[in-house]
Amino acid sequence: MSTGSQGVLDSFENQPKPIKLFVSYSHKDERYLKEFSAHMYPLLRTQRARQWDDRAIDLGTDWEETIYRELDAANIVICFVSSDFIASDFCYTKELARALDDHKLQKKLVIPIRLRSCVWDDLPLAKLQGVPKKWLTSYSNKDRAWTEVVANLRSLIMDFEQTL
Repeated sequence: MSTGSQGVLDSFENQPKPIKLFVSYSHKDERYLKEFSAHMYPLLRTQRARQWDDRAIDLGTDWEETIYRELDAANIVICFVSSDFIASDFCYTKELARALDDHKLQKKLVIPIRLRSCVWDDLPLAKLQGVPKKWLTSYSNKDRAWTEVVANLRSLIMDFEQTL
């Protein structure tokens, strides 16, 4: 191997590992997950982040075991807050409860994304700083809202990289 090739390989080894994001959402909000995923591509392409959601579960796989494994491995848990998310027993009582326990232990961050307007002020998730500034569906320009979300996540991820 030439000296130049080794230098390139060394620079790849020194790149920060992608921050692992787990997205918790109600399947009724899947269209918003697709929008979010498209806006996340700058962070995914630059390998700053690796996003996971349950659409990645292969046929024949134990889905619950896979979800817990990915949730436990995540650095950041993104929660798409909506009435359907709160109503989902699995999202709220299993995924969110587990993520909040790790958040309290400072093992991971939980970030609420204010998706669709709902009453949530008395829930533990509402105590965490989230994005965007108002409910995403209230923006006339959804791209602007998603840009706000991803820009905030990018800043957070860059800060996170400094600690790894």
